[in-house]
Amino acid sequence: MRGDDAAGPLAIDVLRESGARGLRLDVFEGDGSALIDRWGATDTVVMIDAVVSGLASGEVRVFTPGDLGAGIRCVSTHGLGLIEAVRLAKAIGRMPAQLWIVGVEAERFELGSEPSPAVRRGAHDAARIAIERWGGGPCTS
Repeated sequence: MRGDDAAGPLAIDVLRESGARGLRLDVFEGDGSALIDRWGATDTVVMIDAVVSGLASGEVRVFTPGDLGAGIRCVSTHGLGLIEAVRLAKAIGRMPAQLWIVGVEAERFELGSEPSPAVRRGAHDAARIAIERWGGGPCTS
């Protein structure tokens, strides 16, 4: 991991510890193109990921694929990222019926660095939002 890029896996840890029910929790650390296969025929997918959009570090924002590229950048420290995966899935007709992104604003991505305290707090907020809004669907980071 690279610092604040751990926002998603941290949120999944919080969800697991909370005993969240009705959510399939999956930490994804590979190339974004493999997300398409993971999404499969799922109706609703919730991604929790580090983003850079100009908000304060650790702030959380929920958005849809249509918001990507409008000043929101999903951070990928592995090959293709979420934005590219969404574009590819659209092009080949493999998008889930609903895709929601819970973005945790991040700023530190140095190799081997720890996530910032603000992003750790943001991961907790992202987990709470996922439970409140999608307590019955899969959740992937």
